[in-house]
Amino acid sequence: MKNTGVCMDALAFAAEKLRTNRKAHGHKKQKKSNKKQQRQHRKRRSTNHRSATAELNAPGDWTTVQRKARSTLKKT
Repeated sequence: MKNTGVCMDALAFAAEKLRTNRKAHGHKKQKKSNKKQQRQHRKRRSTNHRSATAELNAPGDWTTVQRKARSTLKKT
């Protein structure tokens, strides 16, 4: 890969780098780590979403309200 420095714009540089990387070492490892990141992110997002919706629906959903109240009472 010829790095010509300033005259080469960032996009071309990145593309060239990707291309050479793919040639040098199979592109699998990068993909794998990305998948893992995505999975973790998805997990984190879904749990956040669940708790948020539970909070939103709490007034109508008395069972969760009571359960939460009970658990807070036990803690104190």
